[in-house]
Order: sequence, then structure tokens, then C-alpha cells
Amino acid sequence: MRYNFTKPTTSFVFGDSRVIQAIPGGYPRFKEMKAFFHLQDPRAPQPEGKPFWKVEPLLEVLRVNSEELLDLGPDVSLDEQDCGFQGRSALKDKIKFKAEGDGFLADCICQDGYTWTFHFRHDPTPLPLTQKDASDLHNRCLMLVKRLKFEWTRMWMDNLFVSRRFFQWGYTEKVLETAEQAVGTRCRR
Repeated sequence: MRYNFTKPTTSFVFGDSRVIQAIPGGYPRFKEMKAFFHLQDPRAPQPEGKPFWKVEPLLEVLRVNSEELLDLGPDVSLDEQDCGFQGRSALKDKIKFKAEGDGFLADCICQDGYTWTFHFRHDPTPLPLTQKDASDLHNRCLMLVKRLKFEWTRMWMDNLFVSRRFFQWGYTEKVLETAEQAVGTRCRR
């Protein structure tokens, strides 16, 4: 990941070299701090329908860079991930079924433990909607599917995302989808 900054010794705009020498980790740590330092006016009103508006610039940088750093293979998975959070927030979900505990849920496309792209569940699905008659969950997931670069990628998912219409919409996006569907106490493929 590049931070697009020059050495402070050659450009006074980016700080004093004495500051870098005082920071543990030196120049690389200073570059990280400069790249992700963000000021926000506390008096500014929250934009309507944007719950993560303060961290959205950072999330977008993470999303774009994570997609550029890995070329996906033929098999990916669609799953939900929990970002654990201990503090107070109206957006925090109560999660009993994951070891991470309470936090923020995101729908993600992953491969071999690498999160390739993601979309938090509290963020509204960008307009125009992928399918007007689909649920928010399916529209979020179809938005992630549209970000795939290769046709006929095999996508594995659990029973949270399974529906006949979702498979049809995935087929129109040229994605092969497969999932486990719980039937009684047994699962079948």
C-alpha cells in the first residue's frame, strides 16, 4: 500500500524530521499516521442515511486496496463477518452465534481467509438497486457479486443467503452459486 507522501526532510509541508525521530517506528509509522489522519467538525450534522460517515473514507480505501491486492481464483465464498466492538453504539448488533461477540456485521466476499470486498449491513445499499423486488440482504450481496472481475466464478455460501431467486439473479451476473440448505436436522447440498 502506498501512502503518497514524500520524506519530511525534503518537504516541510509533511512535517518536521524531529517529529519522525520522536515517534517509535520512525518514518513508516509517520507515513501511516499522515495517511490516515482525519479531522472531523463535531458540530457538523450527520448526513441522512449514512451511519458510518466518519469512517467511510477509510473503509473505501480498504475496500479498493483489498480488491486490487488479490486476483481471485475460481472459488470464492459469500459470508457474513463480525467486527467485534465492546463500546456503545446504536449500530452494534447482538451476536450470540460467533465467538467474536457483539459488533458490526458485514457481508463479504472472501477467498482462503482473505476478505476481498465487504459491505456493512447498516450502510444503505447504493442506488440504483440491483433488483427492485429483492430484500436488502440480497441487494447488498448482488452489489458485491457485481464487483467480481471474472465470469463464472464459483461462489459458496451458507444457508443465510439461499433463495431460488438469488440463484437466478446470480446466474444473470454469470456467477455459479452453491450452498447448503438445512432440512430438518440434516444438511444437503
